[in-house]
Amino acid sequence: MPDGKADGPPARPPLPPGKKEQNRASGGTFRKLAEFFSSPDPEKEKRRELKGVARSLRKINNKLYNPKSDQVLPGLAKLFYEFYKALGPAQTLLAHAKSSAVLRSILIENSLSPEQAALRERLGEQSIRARLSQGMGQATAEEIRNDLKTFAAIFDAARSRQVNEQYRSMAILLALVHFDYFMLLRKFDPALREGDYAGNPRFEAINAQYIEGELKDFLEILPAFDPMEDWASLWQTLKSYRGADPVAADAWRKLLAVIRRLKRSGELEMVAQLIAANPFFRPTARTYRDNIADEYLTKLRAETETTLQKVAKEKRAQSIESLTRQVFGGVLVNRLANYTEEANAQFAKKLATGYAFVAPLNYLHAFLLDFVQKELSGSFDALLVRGKWSDTAMAQMLSDGYHELQTIGESLEQFDGELNPDSELGRKLTSIAARADKDRQRAYMARRLMNKVNEQARDLLLRSCQHCVTIGKMLKNVVDDVARGKPQLVLNWGELVARGPRSLREQLIAQYKKLYYFVQLLKLYI
Repeated sequence: MPDGKADGPPARPPLPPGKKEQNRASGGTFRKLAEFFSSPDPEKEKRRELKGVARSLRKINNKLYNPKSDQVLPGLAKLFYEFYKALGPAQTLLAHAKSSAVLRSILIENSLSPEQAALRERLGEQSIRARLSQGMGQATAEEIRNDLKTFAAIFDAARSRQVNEQYRSMAILLALVHFDYFMLLRKFDPALREGDYAGNPRFEAINAQYIEGELKDFLEILPAFDPMEDWASLWQTLKSYRGADPVAADAWRKLLAVIRRLKRSGELEMVAQLIAANPFFRPTARTYRDNIADEYLTKLRAETETTLQKVAKEKRAQSIESLTRQVFGGVLVNRLANYTEEANAQFAKKLATGYAFVAPLNYLHAFLLDFVQKELSGSFDALLVRGKWSDTAMAQMLSDGYHELQTIGESLEQFDGELNPDSELGRKLTSIAARADKDRQRAYMARRLMNKVNEQARDLLLRSCQHCVTIGKMLKNVVDDVARGKPQLVLNWGELVARGPRSLREQLIAQYKKLYYFVQLLKLYI
C-alpha cells in the first residue's frame, strides 16, 4: 500500500452550507405524510370501538342484543318486565303524584320537628278560625302573622336545600314508576295485556331501532338514581299520600338489586351505544330543580292571609246582620231611588267602579225616616220643648244634633234625586260611562265623576255618625243622671214623667242603644 494508506471508498465531499438543514426538513415532511396516510380511518376506528362494546356486553349479558342482526333480544324485554311487575301497580295509584301539592306538603311536613309541626298546625284554617273566635280581633290576626314569620324562618338555606334534594329524589322515583313499560313491552309481545303482572308473556327478538327512543328515555332516569338513597322513607311518604303501599316491599328490594347491577355493569348503556352505532353515546341524566320549599311557603302565606281575610269578611257580615236586626228589625231598608245596586249593574259593565256606599247610605235614609223623624221626635219634644235644663249648653248640643240629622235627611233626598237618569248629573254620568270602554278620556272623566259622587255619599255618612254620637252621649247623660235618684240635669224630670209616658227613661235607653248600634253599623263601611 503506497504511502502506507489503507484502501476504502473515496471520502464523501462535504455538503454545501444550508444543504444539511434542507435535507432534515424534507425528512420531516415525509414523516408527516407517512403519518397522515397511515392514520386510522374514523369509521374504522368507530367500528373497532363498537366491536369492543359488543365484546364487553357479550361477557356481561349476551341475552340483550344481537349485533349481527341488530336485534334486541327477549332478555331485554324480560329485564323491563321485572320493572313493570314491580312498579306497574303503582302507576295508577300515583297517577298525579308528580304535580300534587299535597304530596309536596307531606314531604316537607314530615321533616318537621314536633315543635315545628305544632307551629304549622296553628297556621291551619281551623286553628286560625278558633284563635280568631277566642281572641282579640286584629291583635290575634297580628299574632298569627308573626307565627307565620317564625315558621318561615325555619326554612333557611340549608333546610331548603335538604327539602329540595329530597323532592329531587322523589321526582326521580316517580319518573321510574311512570316510565311506559307496557308500550315498550308490547313491541316484544303484541299480545301482552296491560296490567297482566302474573302472566307468561312470549317475548320475541325485534329490530333494535324500534325501541331506541324508549331505551334512551329510560337511561335518562337511571344515571340520576342513587341506590344508596333512603328509598324506604320516600315510599313511606307516598304511602301517607295515598293511604296504601304503592309497591310491595319484597318486589322493591329485588328491583333495587337489579338497578344496582345495571348501574354497575353499564349493560343498558352498551345496548344503546350499539343500537345508535355510537360508541361514545353517554346518557344525560334528567335534572330536577323545583324549589318546593319556596313554593310551599308562598302557598302557606297566601292561604293564611286568605283565611284571615275570609274570617274578617264573615265576621263583618255577621256583625252587619246583627246590627241591622237591632236597628231595623225585619224592615226593608233599600229606600233610595237612584243610588242603588241596580244602577251599579250598568256601571260595572263599563267602569271598574260604581256607587261605593249603597248599603250604608240606604241604611242612613231608612234610619232618618223611621227612627229620627218618628221615634226620636217624641222624646226630643219632651226633653227640649218642655224640659228645663240646668246646663243649657248641653241642651243646645242635643238640639243641634237632632236638627243636623234632619238637615242631612233633606240633603240625602236631594243627593239621590240628582242621580236620577233624567237629571243633569244623572244624564252626564250615564252618558260618559256608556262610552268609557271605548274612550280612555271618557273613562277617566267617568271615574272622576263617580269618585266625586261617592265622596258626597261618604260625607253624609260621616256627618251622620258624628251627630248620632253627640245625641247618644247627651241621652246617656240624662239616663245616668236620672239613675242617681235626684235628677240634676233635667230639673223638671218628675213633671215630664207625670205628664208623659212613665217609661220615658226606658224609652231613652232604647233610643240610646239604637243610636249606638247604628253608629257601629256605619263604621263597618266607612
